[in-house]
Amino acid sequence: MAGEFKLLPVFSSIARLIDITVLAFIINAAAGAKVLAARWRRTSSPLEPAGRWRNVTGVLFLVFVSYMLLSSVARPTSALANDKATEVALVLPWFAFVGLFVVTTPVRIHRLMVLVMAMAVVLSSALLMRLQSGDISMLGAGGFGDNYQRIGRLTGASVVASVIYLAAVKSRSRSILLLIVAAVSSVGMIYSGHRAGLLMAGIVLVAMIPVVLYSGRTGAQRARSGKYIISLLAIVAVVGALVSSTERAQVLLRRYQAVELSSERNPRLQMYEVGLELFSEHPVMGIGLGRFKEESGLGYPHPHNLLVEVLAELGLIGFAMFGLLYLLPAASAFVGGANRDPVGMMVVSLYLFYFLNAMVSGGINDNRELLIFAMILVSRNEVELVDSGGYEPSHSTLWPAITPRYPLHR
Repeated sequence: MAGEFKLLPVFSSIARLIDITVLAFIINAAAGAKVLAARWRRTSSPLEPAGRWRNVTGVLFLVFVSYMLLSSVARPTSALANDKATEVALVLPWFAFVGLFVVTTPVRIHRLMVLVMAMAVVLSSALLMRLQSGDISMLGAGGFGDNYQRIGRLTGASVVASVIYLAAVKSRSRSILLLIVAAVSSVGMIYSGHRAGLLMAGIVLVAMIPVVLYSGRTGAQRARSGKYIISLLAIVAVVGALVSSTERAQVLLRRYQAVELSSERNPRLQMYEVGLELFSEHPVMGIGLGRFKEESGLGYPHPHNLLVEVLAELGLIGFAMFGLLYLLPAASAFVGGANRDPVGMMVVSLYLFYFLNAMVSGGINDNRELLIFAMILVSRNEVELVDSGGYEPSHSTLWPAITPRYPLHR
């Protein structure tokens, strides 16, 4: 999201001195190195056998990335394919590393979500101020710019996380703060014009809020959380009513209404059909990374569906590795009492949000947030390193059918 912050006047002076993307990478790299150094200092002995699945997952991910890169050079390439391969090589491994080895404790997950919420509030506030002044340069689909998808996903994630926390926390002061964050992020999400973010956030919240409310909470706590959620809906409704008559709101409303269900008039359905046809023609290894635009003839860089993209470009071999990395750890998180604590339910909710987004929006590089939350689920299934320097069992079950139950060594 560093690119979006370059658009904000408050950061313009920084952007003139140093590229904010480079600055964000340096900060992230330094933070990751610090976490790993602290971890290695605290553990002189090897990881417990049950804790080695993170290493196995990391190696499998590197194999998956290597396969994607090989598929891009095994066939004639284009500038688009080369750019996609470069991003796969440089960006995706970093997100996998962060999820597997950095954001490995509830405290760090909380910090990550505070950062997401803060970014969403800043961008939503700036977005609303620009819209009121008639500037829509931060937006766009059909004249809205290139940033609306990222802003929509970020604000949607903030809405999901803040509402799940709102339903789970017991502190009144925190609930009020979360209510404000959720309200601001909701308005920003709606005004981003990102239809997938709005729809998928609604689906996830409808599915997960009852689960959160009835997981270890008393009737009084459920009633209080319910009041806050109703208040949030009321705030968003009032704001929507106040701005619904403006020209910008009418443009956004027409965009939300412009959904065609016929494949002849819906480009996404056309991309899905063509992508599956390409897969049927090249079922084993696919057509090669980044070649969808050339092979499909539709003019789109990817089919806007992560599963179809992987099948078409990487074939069954790539899809098998993709399933082990992106799908199986998340599926195991729903087995037994794995993630019924508030942090676990928030992680699962955000995984679902990004997964559903990936079914209708963006490609494998665009949906890298899905990767980091899949890897966080893997980390939660491991033996966690706690601040005291020891290990404690986590609350989840990574790949339960094939993972033996090893005793912990204190």
